[in-house]
Amino acid sequence: MKTNEKAKADEKVLEYISDHPKTDARTVAKELNMKPIYGVEKLLKQLVRKGLVVLLEEDGVMLYSQAASAEKSGDETTSVEEPVKKTTTPTGKRDFTKYTLTHSGGKTEPLSKGRLAVAIVKAFVGKNKSATLAKVREIFPDEIVKNYCVVQPLAEAKKKSVASGRDRYFMDADSQITLKDKKVIVVTSQISVNEIKPIIAIARKLGMTIK
Repeated sequence: MKTNEKAKADEKVLEYISDHPKTDARTVAKELNMKPIYGVEKLLKQLVRKGLVVLLEEDGVMLYSQAASAEKSGDETTSVEEPVKKTTTPTGKRDFTKYTLTHSGGKTEPLSKGRLAVAIVKAFVGKNKSATLAKVREIFPDEIVKNYCVVQPLAEAKKKSVASGRDRYFMDADSQITLKDKKVIVVTSQISVNEIKPIIAIARKLGMTIK
């Protein structure tokens, strides 16, 4: 694999692992369309040796997560308003910006833009316990994220993910948000650098602090 191709592969895998902790190599290969599987396993092991990814074993399955040191590196800032970039992201490169959210319920660890969106919606629902799906969509309009919307009912999110051939939402148990009427909603993982900006602006208007 050429140097540029290797760097791009590393970036793709690191971003996916960041958004989907405790993921096995086969899932990474499938979701990122990277074949063969042994090549992905080799790449993951190299990232482990570099200290960027950690390897865990659960029930005999080898799982990978982003290393805490990689998540926190370069995230300290004295700015109240602007996020700090973990790495500079030239045009065409994947975005590795990390954000910290502070709200009435506490403060998060550094998060990728997708996980930040989940935390923001969770924080809103946590403070507005009577919020309905319609209210959440009023606050976080569908048109912010074309095709997938910011939030979807879990059942609809599963349908859209199946139709597209891969997960398009954060559907793990920790990311699911249960409303007062027991409806479960999830946040899309298809959030670009430009799409996270209006979500951050909304969060700030709601009194949340994002660095």
